[in-house]
Amino acid sequence: MAGTDWAQAMVAPVWSGGQSGNWNYLLLDPHSGTDEAGTLKTAGYNDFAHFRLAEIYLIKAEALNEQGQTAAAIGLVNTLRARVFSPPKPLSTGLSQAEARTAIFNERLFELTSEAKRRQDLIRAGQYTQRAWFNKPTREPFRILMPIPQTQIDTNPLLTQNAGY
Repeated sequence: MAGTDWAQAMVAPVWSGGQSGNWNYLLLDPHSGTDEAGTLKTAGYNDFAHFRLAEIYLIKAEALNEQGQTAAAIGLVNTLRARVFSPPKPLSTGLSQAEARTAIFNERLFELTSEAKRRQDLIRAGQYTQRAWFNKPTREPFRILMPIPQTQIDTNPLLTQNAGY
C-alpha cells in the first residue's frame, strides 16, 4: 500500500465463525474502517497481510528456537497441538534445535495448509529448490524471486527484470 503510514496502521481481529473458528488478524491501511453498516472496508486495497493466531504462535516458536530457546519454542507448538488433538499429542521437550526446527516447519505445513504459506517457508528453510513438494516439481533457483511486472519496468527504466524471466 503505497504511501501508507505503517505507524498508524491497525490490526483488526476477525472471528472466522463457528465452534471451531479461529481468530484472524488483518493488518489494515490506516485509512481503513467500517462503513455505516459496520462492514469492514480497506480503502480499496486488497493487498493486506492475513495472519491467524496459530501462525503468530508458530512465527514466535521459530524465532525462539533460532535463539536457542528450544524448550520455550516447543511449548508454544504444544499449545497449538493441545487445541487440536484429543488426547493431546505434545512434541517432546527434549528435541534438539535442528529437530525442533523440522518439527516447527512440519507444524506450519499442517496448520497452514491451503493458506499459501508453504512456498515462502521452503525458501526460508533453503529447501525450495532441493525437492518437490505437494504437486509441485523441483524448482529452478531463479524462481525464488518473482518476476517484476512489465508495467513496473515500463514505469521505472532503472528496474531490470529478475534473471530467468
